[in-house]
Amino acid sequence: MRGAGDKFDRFKIFYVADGTPARAAGLFPGDEIKIVDGRAAAEIGWEGLRRIFQRDGKDVKLEISRGGKILPVILKLRRLV
Repeated sequence: MRGAGDKFDRFKIFYVADGTPARAAGLFPGDEIKIVDGRAAAEIGWEGLRRIFQRDGKDVKLEISRGGKILPVILKLRRLV
């Protein structure tokens, strides 16, 4: 995930590794994370998103923007190492 926009308040996925929860959820490079668990990603901020995505065993409800459409995604978090 990488911050974008004038205030770095937009969060775009730039790489999705094989075998990760993001890959399993169907996320792709270029997807923009708009909503996380009902809150705007811009409101949560970079550090807040990082903390949310480190919660092993939790499901996170996302809304992402892809190709001009908003898509719902469930991200099932798990420890990678």
